[in-house]
Amino acid sequence: MGLRSAWHDNQQVRRGVIGAISGAIAGITAAGLEGGLFQRYGVAIVIGLIVFVALKLLVD
Repeated sequence: MGLRSAWHDNQQVRRGVIGAISGAIAGITAAGLEGGLFQRYGVAIVIGLIVFVALKLLVD
C-alpha cells in the first residue's frame, strides 16, 4: 500500500495530514506573535482551525 493509495482510500490519513499541516502553521504563528501567552495561543488556535477547515474543504 503506497502513500498515494492510502491518501485516496483512507479518510484517517487525510485528516492526519491536514491536522499536521494546520498544527504546524498554528505553531509557527504562535512562535512569531508578541503578547501574552493566552493571546498567542488563542490566535494560533483560531488560525489552526481556519486552515484545517480550508484544507478539508479543498481536499474533499
